Amino acid sequence: MLRSITYAVWRGTNNPRWRVKARAATSLAQRLHSSEASTQAAPQDEDADTLQVSDERLSENDVVSPNFVNRNPRNLERMAVAQRDKGWSRSHPRKNYWHKLHFEKSNWHTRAYIQHYNGNVVISASTKEWAIKKHLYSTADVSAAENIGRILAQRCLESGISYVHCEIDSETRSYERVIAFLNALCDGGMVLSEPKPIRNFREPVDYFPEDY
Repeated sequence: MLRSITYAVWRGTNNPRWRVKARAATSLAQRLHSSEASTQAAPQDEDADTLQVSDERLSENDVVSPNFVNRNPRNLERMAVAQRDKGWSRSHPRKNYWHKLHFEKSNWHTRAYIQHYNGNVVISASTKEWAIKKHLYSTADVSAAENIGRILAQRCLESGISYVHCEIDSETRSYERVIAFLNALCDGGMVLSEPKPIRNFREPVDYFPEDY
């Protein structure tokens, strides 16, 4: 009996008419299943896209780094905490400063720059630069010195330097070009003297002294 049933099933499956009907039914079922799957998967895909966009990192600043990196190397100097390199007592020139102002003038050009105590030139401005030279009538007159002072002050403030050490003697300061340069530098927001360094900033402060 079991053999006859299996033979009948095998006979029906081998019938070409049944094969055509089965193929049509399976193709129709596949189409319906694919359409239902697409309609159900559409909102899921949208949710996945929104989640992916929300979780996407725009930059490295989105994550808080456990390591702190000082992006302004002159921050300690601005707070007057950095120590100065005093050097030997009889050494010349003295380097008891953080940033020193230099002004150079000749018959053809005018130049000013800020020098760090390690000898590196941090910021400079000169009439040899075409961006400055094309706006000047002369590169060695009083107007050129004044404009160099304005440009140098702007570059210093943008770089985080607002105090500079000035060692220009009184005789040189009497020149008209130097006077215009220093006045433009001060009008731009620069201070021609550096504050005293805070040496014992880690010692505790006695807010209630006995001698008060």
